Amino acid sequence: MYKWLDPSGFFAVVLFLFFSGSLLRCQASLPTALELPDLDYYYLPDALQIQGRARLPAVSHKVVTDEINGPFMDREYLTLSERRANCQKKALTNAHSKWLSITEKRWLPQSEWLLRLKLEHHGTWQSCLDEAEVIDRFFDTPDECRLVVRYKCDPADY
Repeated sequence: MYKWLDPSGFFAVVLFLFFSGSLLRCQASLPTALELPDLDYYYLPDALQIQGRARLPAVSHKVVTDEINGPFMDREYLTLSERRANCQKKALTNAHSKWLSITEKRWLPQSEWLLRLKLEHHGTWQSCLDEAEVIDRFFDTPDECRLVVRYKCDPADY
């Protein structure tokens, strides 16, 4: 009467549902335009889009000032706009180091590229970093900033 209650039919239905569900999960869907800023690396037809992250600096930091009696430690307070500007610089450096870490001719880990960029190291790739375009800026809670940077140069050429 009910063929699906037959043990062989029941197992066929279970197997069909199991495999159809797993096959649907295996199919990769392209991210929507709203999901693109959340990806660290995204290859576009004519560019590479990378997300750089950084933390907002502290509200205050110590500054050494020259006084008559020798060096003096003073506390300097930063405004929110200054903190955000510093965070964006660090996020841009983070994105540049991610781009440099996937170059083919001079492969180094991202931490090494971060150190070299802090030391203002330049190379043949410097023009690509200078031409990089900041697409979006995000300030996430509690104290993180993100930049979405688009690079026109292919890292495989460097």
